[in-house]
Amino acid sequence: MIRKFIERYAKPKTRDWRTTERISEKHGPPKWGTRPIDSITRKDVVQLLDMMVEQGIPSAANHTLAAVRKMFNWAAERGEV
Repeated sequence: MIRKFIERYAKPKTRDWRTTERISEKHGPPKWGTRPIDSITRKDVVQLLDMMVEQGIPSAANHTLAAVRKMFNWAAERGEV
């Protein structure tokens, strides 16, 4: 889902799609694997963000939250969540 979001939404509509891609590669898929997007819970997102803050990268956590929020909103508009 993350790859589809980047290709279909982020690249055509945002200038910072590379940031979204970098964040997803570094913090997204390895943590969530190939799980369907509707299986990723708010708790999963909070745990990821908390882990990033604990690692001393709170600004990356903020960027990750923004990217995840966009991705979930995009998926909801498409009826995938």
